[in-house]
Amino acid sequence: MDILCKKAKEGVEICKEKGIELVLAVGGGSVIDSAKAIALSVANGADAWDIITGKAKAEKGFCSKSWNNFSPIA
Repeated sequence: MDILCKKAKEGVEICKEKGIELVLAVGGGSVIDSAKAIALSVANGADAWDIITGKAKAEKGFCSKSWNNFSPIA
């Protein structure tokens, strides 16, 4: 398994254990892709790779719980 996939799975487990509702990517392409995979997986309760390959369907976007109604002040 690719190291980035392993780290993304670790990130999903940390989010679930700690009740984390926000994933912030600080960095470039791989960092952003990993953050998106973690957020999608947590929000949908499915493995990120299964969502990417179409084995699982993403019913929710990148936000979970109370962040679905978040609107920043402009």
